[in-house]
Amino acid sequence: MAAKTKQDAIVRLQLETAALPSKIAGDGDIVLALLSRARSLIDRIATRRHASNIARNRVETRRELAKLPARVRNDLLLAEQQPVTLSDRVVS
Repeated sequence: MAAKTKQDAIVRLQLETAALPSKIAGDGDIVLALLSRARSLIDRIATRRHASNIARNRVETRRELAKLPARVRNDLLLAEQQPVTLSDRVVS
């Protein structure tokens, strides 16, 4: 199912880039319009990859934490959830 979703996303991105709306090409410069479209496509792809990398790192971290003893794992999770104040930071 994940492959189908990814494939649908690729098709959707291709359809979005295929059409050149007149509002982007308002000044008549089609090169700038195409570059703008390409940039927005690249930004969307980068945002999606960044989000998937964060999710992947979160899963890997949870797997590594699961290997630790419960008390160590709980101490690490508790420390992660506490807010950091100015007095907690190390000032160099």
